Amino acid sequence: MNQSHIMLFPNILTLDEVANYLRLSKEVIEKLANSGKIPGRRIEDSWRFLRTAIDDWVRGSDSQANLLTEEETLIVQTRLGQQLVILPLKEFKSWQETLYLLSNPVNAARLNQSIAEAQQGKTTERGLIEV
Repeated sequence: MNQSHIMLFPNILTLDEVANYLRLSKEVIEKLANSGKIPGRRIEDSWRFLRTAIDDWVRGSDSQANLLTEEETLIVQTRLGQQLVILPLKEFKSWQETLYLLSNPVNAARLNQSIAEAQQGKTTERGLIEV
C-alpha cells in the first residue's frame, strides 16, 4: 500500500501498527485478534483495526480481564526495547514455590526421584484421612 492510501485512512491500522501502538508483539496481537479478544477484521490474509475501536477496547473494563486467561502469558516491549513478561499471579506463585522447593539440594533430589518413579508408573494411590 502506498503512502497516499495510508494518509486517506489514518484511523485504520494494520497488525504491525496496532502492535506498535499497544507496545505488544505482533504475535500477541494476532493471537488476540484470532481469538476475538481484540476488535479487528481479517481481510483476505491480513488484519485491519479501527483506532477508535482499539482505544475503546483499551479503556474498557473487560479488555484487561479478557487479555489473559489462566494459562496465558503476555510479552510487552517497552519504549527502550526491553521485553517484559506478564503472567497470571497464580502462575507466578507456582514458579516461586517450585524455585523454593528446588533451592535445597536434598529436597530437589527427593523431588526428582519422585518424579522419575511416577513417570515409570511406580505410584501408589491412597485415600485421604478425614479429620
